[in-house]
Amino acid sequence: MSFDVALLTFGVLLLLLGLIGNVKTQYFEVKGINRWVRFVAVLVAVIFIATSFALNFPKAKKIRKDKRDIYTFFSQKITQLESTIQRLRRENLALRDKLIESGTYLPPFRTIYGRISSSDGVDLADAKVVVIGGSQVFSNPNGEFSLDSMPGQTITIEKSGYKTYRFTVNPQHFGNYQEFTLRKDEP
Repeated sequence: MSFDVALLTFGVLLLLLGLIGNVKTQYFEVKGINRWVRFVAVLVAVIFIATSFALNFPKAKKIRKDKRDIYTFFSQKITQLESTIQRLRRENLALRDKLIESGTYLPPFRTIYGRISSSDGVDLADAKVVVIGGSQVFSNPNGEFSLDSMPGQTITIEKSGYKTYRFTVNPQHFGNYQEFTLRKDEP
């Protein structure tokens, strides 16, 4: 037990003794403590308690100062990180814009929208559209479909009675509605 805690404990005990006046325990009994003795006990108790707090005050002040220093340190670091993230975001957007302009930016999965029809202009429902090594969809009654793909993947369009149409995905397929025409199989 540290000195300041001992002072505080003893001060509280003296304070109780001075305020109560009569003490009875299993081991001893004190009756009718003189009023002056109680006054002195309370006075000494207050001095002990005040001394204990005085001893702890610089520690508490240092802890508060350390907390302020830690808070200041971390808020400065967070501000630095936020500005770094903003700078990197700006640089990334600028680089992406340059790559898009040059045509070398190939985005990840994007959706291809299209319509499949026969060579005589009839919309082909239930044509199977397959990303090789990936997903597949079927065209709706209007011959329309949408499919997620990446540049460089191969897509096939199949319908019984028609020749299979195959193409490699490139950036021009994204964002534009594509028309695909299937030719009839020759017997």
